Amino acid sequence: MTFAAPLIRQFKQTALKYGIVVVTLLIALGIVVYYISYNMVIAQTEDRLRDSMLEIRAFHQYIQKDMHPNYYRLIQEKRLPAGFYAPELLSSSYMARTFQKYYNEDRIRIGLPEISYKIAAIDPRNPVNQANAEEAALIRRFNEDRSLDHVRYTVHEDGRDILVVAVPFLVNREPCLVCHGRPEDSPAQLQAIYRWAGGFNRPLGEIPAVEIMRTPIQAVTNIPRLAAIGVTLILLVLATSFMLNILYRRVIRQKISDLMLKQDQLVAERNRSESASKAKSEFLANMSHEIRTPLNGVLGMLQLLQTANRLTRLLSDILDISRIEANKMLVINEPFSTQALRESILDLFLPTAREKDIELEFLLHPDLPRTLIGDEARVRQILFNLVGNALKFTEVGGVRVEAMPLPGRDGDHVRVLFIVSDTGIGITDDQLEIIFQPFVQADNSQTRRYQGAGLGLPIVKKVLRLLDGEMSLESTPGAGTAIYVSLPFGLTTEDRRPEATGPTASPAAVVTGRRVLLAEDDQVNLILGRKLLERLGHTVVMARDGQEALDRLAEQDFDLILMDIQMPVLDGLKATRAI
Repeated sequence: MTFAAPLIRQFKQTALKYGIVVVTLLIALGIVVYYISYNMVIAQTEDRLRDSMLEIRAFHQYIQKDMHPNYYRLIQEKRLPAGFYAPELLSSSYMARTFQKYYNEDRIRIGLPEISYKIAAIDPRNPVNQANAEEAALIRRFNEDRSLDHVRYTVHEDGRDILVVAVPFLVNREPCLVCHGRPEDSPAQLQAIYRWAGGFNRPLGEIPAVEIMRTPIQAVTNIPRLAAIGVTLILLVLATSFMLNILYRRVIRQKISDLMLKQDQLVAERNRSESASKAKSEFLANMSHEIRTPLNGVLGMLQLLQTANRLTRLLSDILDISRIEANKMLVINEPFSTQALRESILDLFLPTAREKDIELEFLLHPDLPRTLIGDEARVRQILFNLVGNALKFTEVGGVRVEAMPLPGRDGDHVRVLFIVSDTGIGITDDQLEIIFQPFVQADNSQTRRYQGAGLGLPIVKKVLRLLDGEMSLESTPGAGTAIYVSLPFGLTTEDRRPEATGPTASPAAVVTGRRVLLAEDDQVNLILGRKLLERLGHTVVMARDGQEALDRLAEQDFDLILMDIQMPVLDGLKATRAI
């Protein structure tokens, strides 16, 4: 009750102070997301109309230029007798009426999205194409401004928003005057059969009609509503966490203030820092299940919203660090398959690699035991973070993971080296000093390109310390990064190396034919060392100082480097650090 009373008091004060602000922000953001999504739906609807219009235009071109027989082409080529007219010969206006029937009747009947189509003209031959006042105004507008290729606007009809797109229908040219020029110039058969009431006296260059398409503004699912609800739910979770965090910190500060009154100032300052850090870590570690359960429920409802996934990963990283700091991270040593570890990494990250069009490979050394004894979950966590970082910062080239046993294993244990290399942006020397600190990133600017909370490498470092592992890193800005991680593992019975029972073959008989770089400034020792190594069957390349050794190493590969300590130009210690 001593703890509950101030907690309730602080909760009432915090809820009253921040509740109105949070609700207002949620409503405003929901409205913004709704209208952004609504504009996306309008764009989808306009794309649907544009695709249909392009389909009609392409067919017009096909009829006018390529399709046989074509009435206008036959007239131009004088392949029809004077005054002959055959309505069954195809023309673009007849096919346009066919499209008009297709879009207004057949599409809805067969279940395609609703799109209405009309060719509207002033005084047409067919009353179906008679333009109303709105359509007549569009025809005049296109004739007044010939650079205008389309008009787009929305109307509200029958409780729905309708998107309307109008484009000019053809332009009167010489062949069109056969049917649309002066009545006395039209074919006699056409006058005798049809006795048109309109459609004559169209001047050259006139736009005689407009094509109008109308479709409801809609999508397959209600994207604006789903997006607004999803963002509101996520922000509600974040706001709740924020309020609880403020509440908890106020209670802790009050507790610490009471203790400081009873202790010496220096001792109180130290205790306040330690108590606050420990209490925060233990609280987050103990609350992991209660926080993750409702958050997983939110993720189940919002499968399409990636923001929730990032929130879960961030929370998992924070909780892992908290468990390590609170000494609640357990190490479970059990046998696991190295091949299964490889497959789990590839299964998770290959889709990302394919999406970015880069290579991802995981190589297991032939000498690596098939089964190791260790904490597979923690090893996978280390590789997940390293491979994920490598993919995130690599745009061209690829990411390569290698696993190999290190020399010197005993009968029951082996140390395995994991190498994660990439061809990404690399890391500068200044950045190397900060990237292993929690919540710190190499790029902290407002316009930083890569997302993340800066917890990946700090978690790797802490887990490695927990597993008695080691890590080193080399990187060239603009060329890539390689991270080396070594971890100890136990061996199963079938993978253990049998212990020697007596003297057997000498070491020289086991290891021969190696390439050795010998760095020594003393001429006598250099010649003596080369002779001894060559007598053992090795190939020796000599260097007289540390800088010359680095130059030789840049030119070719070696299996072993023997380095003297005191040498001119560059001593052995500095050369070794450089390597």
